Amino acid sequence: VLPFVVNGLKARRLMIEGGGENVLSLTFIDNAVAAILLALEKPDATCRVYNITDGIKVTSKKFIDDIISILGIKYHLKNIPYSLLYSMAYFFEQYYILTRRQTKPPLTRFAARILKYHASFDISRAMTELHYHPKVTYKEALAICTPYIRSLYFGPK
Repeated sequence: VLPFVVNGLKARRLMIEGGGENVLSLTFIDNAVAAILLALEKPDATCRVYNITDGIKVTSKKFIDDIISILGIKYHLKNIPYSLLYSMAYFFEQYYILTRRQTKPPLTRFAARILKYHASFDISRAMTELHYHPKVTYKEALAICTPYIRSLYFGPK
């Protein structure tokens, strides 16, 4: 998600749908790894499905605003209707297919859906059965990712 957001900001093309009020359930890699290790310790976890997140829900607008703040840039997020956003994504995908481009389009239908729909996951089963609790908070994860986020935008130092 970070490269998509940062590249959109860098190209000055990042937009939101519906004010960016859709909820995301983000997962920092250290939390995902911790959950996997807990599942490996529990024989009962075999063939079980667990949702793993950082344990908080954040809107796409808040997430993007936090990245803008980390970058220290001025950026006004434009709000765009979903039908237009999705149509643009479809056009980009078809254009890239027809022209046989090897790069990814600047917007995909998958990305458009991420900007539209809630992606909120219940982690109670993992908490109950695996005794999973996120080790790294959302705020800590952003702090850890700050050098990476800045390198995506400004280039490596």
